[in-house]
Amino acid sequence: ALLAGESDEAFRVASRAPLSALSPNTRRRVAEILNALAESDIASGQLTLARNTALRAGHFWTDSLNHKILARISLGESDTPAAVGHLLSALKLSGADPQANYLTGKILFSQARFSEAKPHLQSAYAGRISASGVSDAGRYTPADLPLMLGRIHYVEKTFSMAYALLNEYAQDPANQVPSDVLEMLARSAVAGGRPGDALDWFDRRLVIGDDE
Repeated sequence: ALLAGESDEAFRVASRAPLSALSPNTRRRVAEILNALAESDIASGQLTLARNTALRAGHFWTDSLNHKILARISLGESDTPAAVGHLLSALKLSGADPQANYLTGKILFSQARFSEAKPHLQSAYAGRISASGVSDAGRYTPADLPLMLGRIHYVEKTFSMAYALLNEYAQDPANQVPSDVLEMLARSAVAGGRPGDALDWFDRRLVIGDDE
């Protein structure tokens, strides 16, 4: 039924059969379809339905995607501890997953748990995460990762590392450089003993102003 595209019939048959009677490929395929339905439910704001569908998917096959979907649902329900739990489960299955690392790092950063957030954000930055799949954590722009990492370095008083990371981002002509990045660059330059660079970044910050 799966090969014929008859998903409803496949679910009916698969739900009646014991898992041991289903091949791994069948279980994985059923889970893939259910996970896709859960993501569609999330997009339409039907979080309860999405959770039920995602839990059904996990019954057939548990992977990092399933945990990330459950984490997104938990975030939508403002259940941050549950979201972190699902994300950590996803990372146990796929430790380099950039989306799971980004979401975990952003949540921990928002709680000022900087030492815990740092390795997750570094992993996401190394993977050059895109905005796809992370919008459920709130606003996302490409500057978010270097900015959060820069602020962690600033708090840790590793000002040269903060400056180097943010400067690398700002010097890339493909990147838009928002005012908060310019301000953190200037502050890092001041703290790191680079007054000339600090003045340049503050000047750029003043040109942009508060309206970008």
